[in-house]
Amino acid sequence: MKTDPKKILLVSVSTGSGHVRTAEALKKSAKILYPDLEIEHIDMMNYVSSPMRKTIVESYDILAEKIPEIWGFFYKKTNSPKILRLTQKMSMVFNQFNSGSFFKYVLQYKPTHILCTNFLSAYAILPIQEKNKFNAKISLLMTDYFSHDLQIVKNIQHYFAPTPKTKYHLVECGIDNKNITVSGIPIDPVFYEEKNINKLKEKYGAKNDKTNLLILSGGQGLVDTTGIIKTLSKSTTQYRVFAIAGKNKKLLAKLKKLEASGNVELHPVGWTDEMDEYMRVADYIITKPGGLTITECIALNKPIIAISPIPGQEECNSQYLLENNLGVVVRTPSDLLYYLENTSWKNKIEKPAKTPASRIILNKLLEI
Repeated sequence: MKTDPKKILLVSVSTGSGHVRTAEALKKSAKILYPDLEIEHIDMMNYVSSPMRKTIVESYDILAEKIPEIWGFFYKKTNSPKILRLTQKMSMVFNQFNSGSFFKYVLQYKPTHILCTNFLSAYAILPIQEKNKFNAKISLLMTDYFSHDLQIVKNIQHYFAPTPKTKYHLVECGIDNKNITVSGIPIDPVFYEEKNINKLKEKYGAKNDKTNLLILSGGQGLVDTTGIIKTLSKSTTQYRVFAIAGKNKKLLAKLKKLEASGNVELHPVGWTDEMDEYMRVADYIITKPGGLTITECIALNKPIIAISPIPGQEECNSQYLLENNLGVVVRTPSDLLYYLENTSWKNKIEKPAKTPASRIILNKLLEI
């Protein structure tokens, strides 16, 4: 008996860039591993009303980056069964009234599998599945090294957890063990390619005469990294700093205006498609501990210096780093200089497993 071909729809939500980048990484990997597989990726925020998009995306940016204490309060308060039920109901009602175009796209595409990289899209899809009786299997992929109760979405078929610890929490919350796969977090397949480091160092002028630092401000450039560079100028160590501003042109201009320091050779960089190459030439990577970014660092076996994690998912990601000896967490300028000048912690970092999360996830989707 011939079965219908698999047709996968990846659905992200652009609160931050990680959910979108994860979905793109999966799609890219699918084109390499399964070139005949029909797979598409959409950002749900492109299919909802403008007020909803503005509310969700801008609210997240403001809370997470400008007033993280309030974000942390929200994160903790929603991580309880009582508040969870209320939040889930509100999310489903909100999504149903604001996602007409999104529903229409899903029904026209007719996927056999839907993989959500954010719980909001899962809450949106379930009601249209029940109402329209389409048979797509729905899965949820976690893109940070933690499990929050909001990610417990009833009636979805499968969960992809980043670690055994997050799987354990899901089981404790009532999810059947057989419906959970420990996959890791998918990243762009370019991070698994072999590249000549010496040639890359020539390309970017990253000689071994100085400590090469990569400072990341996030894809949207929401983190002002100028303070870090000013802190580095207080050290006697010679640094070559590649400071990535992402899409933030104002931050890039601000970095370019920084006065030259005797011990810091600064290279401001805007948006780049060569992030893996900048990571490869770096001796240390200084970054906010987003799930996808630290996974990329881990894949390249790079020492991570996580800066000022916001309450909530970034604190959990930081805990994962510390528990697994993958990096250090700094909260003050003094901490940063200490770990750059006392580097014995770097020797504890072990080489990562080489089975890409994308391969594990795609194989499972084609199986279920």
